[in-house]
Amino acid sequence: LANKTLLKRCKLSQHSDIVGFTTEQVFSHQQSKDYILQDMKVLRDGKSIVDNLELHSYASGQLGWCITNKLPIYNSSQQVVAMVGISVDIDEDNERILRKHARLAEVAQFVRGNLDQKINIAELAELAHLSLSQLERTFKAVLNMSPLQFVQKLRLEYAVKLLAMPEMSVTQISLNCGYSDHSAFSRQFKQFTGLSPSQFRQTHLS
Repeated sequence: LANKTLLKRCKLSQHSDIVGFTTEQVFSHQQSKDYILQDMKVLRDGKSIVDNLELHSYASGQLGWCITNKLPIYNSSQQVVAMVGISVDIDEDNERILRKHARLAEVAQFVRGNLDQKINIAELAELAHLSLSQLERTFKAVLNMSPLQFVQKLRLEYAVKLLAMPEMSVTQISLNCGYSDHSAFSRQFKQFTGLSPSQFRQTHLS
């Protein structure tokens, strides 16, 4: 089964265009391999994937952030027989939403101004005059993501913006995005996009 949103994102017109095909056949780009690894983790090992922040690359060339959940479905003998996957798009108009929440807006402004620095979530809670658990709950309720995911999202968005500048090396970009370790930046970038920074630059920005 697949919903209409997935068909549209994959540039397919009807249900029969997607049912029966493998992940690699539907998603021809590099991320298809990561999707398969995710699926096998659920189907083979019975492990759930919960609240996973991802930057998807759609067939239209559009990039979109979402929170993905993939859960195993069991039969009466407790064997995994299927999987259900749900990806919820993250509202791009975060600025409008944050204007209604002064404490979170202050946190967001601080994060944006310090992307090249180490950002401690406990310090963000203190800035918002909230406990750590209150900050977590508020971020989830308002932006549908955790404070850590919010920081990661802003770092990756900034990295994508800097990758469009050919004069900047990947090492420079990693430092500007708050990563002291170039390899750590590359690993996390690939975790979110399915591509290394250099591959992403070549694929999306050339």
